[in-house]
Amino acid sequence: MNKATAPDADQRDRFFGGSDRAGKPILRRSLVVRFGCYLTLLVSLALIGMFSALLFADYTHQDAAVINHAGSLRMLTYRVALEPSLEGRQALLGTLGERLDSGDIRRLLQRQDADDPIRQLHQELREGLARLDPRALPGRAVLDAYVGDIDRFVGILQAKAERRSQLLSTVQGLCLFLSLLVVFVTLYDLSYHVIGPLRELTSTARRLGRGELDARVTYSGEDELAQLGERFNQMAGELKSIYGDLEERVEDKTRALSQSHQRLELLYASARRLGENPYDSRTLQPLLNQLEKVLDAGRVTLCLNKDGVERAYSSLTTTERPADFCLQGDCGSCREQASACDQPSSLAQPLLMQPLSIAGHRFGELFIESRSGRLENWQQQLIETFCDNIARTFALSLQQEQESRLALFAERGTIARELHDSLAQSLSYLKIQVSRLGTLLKREAPAEKIE
Repeated sequence: MNKATAPDADQRDRFFGGSDRAGKPILRRSLVVRFGCYLTLLVSLALIGMFSALLFADYTHQDAAVINHAGSLRMLTYRVALEPSLEGRQALLGTLGERLDSGDIRRLLQRQDADDPIRQLHQELREGLARLDPRALPGRAVLDAYVGDIDRFVGILQAKAERRSQLLSTVQGLCLFLSLLVVFVTLYDLSYHVIGPLRELTSTARRLGRGELDARVTYSGEDELAQLGERFNQMAGELKSIYGDLEERVEDKTRALSQSHQRLELLYASARRLGENPYDSRTLQPLLNQLEKVLDAGRVTLCLNKDGVERAYSSLTTTERPADFCLQGDCGSCREQASACDQPSSLAQPLLMQPLSIAGHRFGELFIESRSGRLENWQQQLIETFCDNIARTFALSLQQEQESRLALFAERGTIARELHDSLAQSLSYLKIQVSRLGTLLKREAPAEKIE
């Protein structure tokens, strides 16, 4: 018996608040199931009320017909006592028997138990009817006893009808009470588990639409709206993360654009200022300071030398004191200990170098005392472009200087040729004068003529 009832108890416990395999109550997990149960209960209570009313109406109709037939038995009994003729008494007794065994009474008896008082009284009425002799008038005591049995039969029928009416009233009242209770529970559940969460979801969605990315739904539970709120919070978190990533990207792009702007400004300033006076330290020093600020890699030192000369004739750094690596004239050793800018340095104090060279001419080196020993691609490109600008400016200045020298040499040659021609003419003139003087001396001309 216990084994047979255990599964039903488990099912009831799981459905009405117990746990399923996942350990979560079904009614708490699903609003659809819960409100479906409310609707099912309301419909069931309404059907019970209507079915009981229809059933009572049918029983009431049958009871009314039976009570009507039973009431007519008393009148027929008194008519039998008052009927003087034998044929009339026989006809009345036959009618009395037919009324006693009518279809309504038989259907009533079929619904009753075997030991029901109605069956017993009906049987007594039939036996009393059988004892009545139509050939003799029945005595008053016999008629009164028979009529008393009929009255008791009718009274029992009326009592059953009244009890049935009371039962119907009880069922109808219970259904009404349960319906009101289900409606109250439904409205309570609807208010606290549907309307409230939906209002909060709507408000939170509006806040999120206004840009409040920290807006979250506080409603928690195991039903569909709670799961929707959880997914909404997850979506809001992902949206905040996406916005954060976008803001970081915007900041990175802004930073990259700012760096690009600074690099372009540096290259433009270097091209403009170096074109004015490339060998002036007052021109190079601000450019080195700006380069160090843009690179943000370490101290920058610029060593300048003439093409083909190892020793630098000028050294500029971004600090007041000389560079720590400078060997004061031993520039070859500095170049040997430095690494190229596109190669990582393995020294304890990394020193990177970029030569200032173009078309086989070398005008110096740019040293970076890097903190990490490695430069990024944009830093390498900036250094190469900066050094290329300086080298091109120096090469252009050297070319202009050479052209100036060539022009000076050409002008000197022209002047020398003109002087040579002038000297030749002067010598020719002197030669002519000497010849005349010799001729005059041979002729012994007077002194006044010779002068």
